[in-house]
Amino acid sequence: MTTATIPGRFVELHIIQPVPYANLNRDDTNSVKTVAWGGADRTRVSSQCWKRAIRLHLQQSLGQDALRTRRLAEYLAEHLENERGWPAELAERAV
Repeated sequence: MTTATIPGRFVELHIIQPVPYANLNRDDTNSVKTVAWGGADRTRVSSQCWKRAIRLHLQQSLGQDALRTRRLAEYLAEHLENERGWPAELAERAV
């Protein structure tokens, strides 16, 4: 019996969501982020802005702090050291 292989696939979505005019986020020069789309300059909302809004919504809904992925190692090392009694050096190396 032969097994057919299915090629890997991924889906890339480009979603345009209408947002009432608001300065949701700004660049490093404090200018509103914009993009030329459809022959007009439009306000752009970065993915980081959406992620932060979702994270804050989850915090309010769940009643507990949400953790940014990039801070996971720091949190885990602290947990191993303080909650599990691991030596600090070992906890840092483990993560």
